[in-house]
Amino acid sequence: MENWTSVVTERHPARWAWSHHTRTVARRCGHTPTAIEVTRLLHGDLHMTIDQIATVTGTDRAAVLAHMVAADRAVAPHRRRPRPRARPSVSPEERWRNAFRLRTATA
Repeated sequence: MENWTSVVTERHPARWAWSHHTRTVARRCGHTPTAIEVTRLLHGDLHMTIDQIATVTGTDRAAVLAHMVAADRAVAPHRRRPRPRARPSVSPEERWRNAFRLRTATA
């Protein structure tokens, strides 16, 4: 474990702490998450704001936004809505008959 004074003297203590934390987690579980996966987890599951994510991870706000966009692109193909079905084309004569029936039925 690092000495607290050496951590505080780092140029970006939050970035150092986050990288140390993710290395420890990766060593224990055998998987190193990407920055995009981390951002998706922090924002999507833990509901952290962009500023909170930037503070915790020690990254720029713009980098967090870029990771969020990349995470949305990675998920987007899975949650696309099906296209609406095309309406069957009705001939002008059929429309006229339907309109005529409606007018004569109410008369």
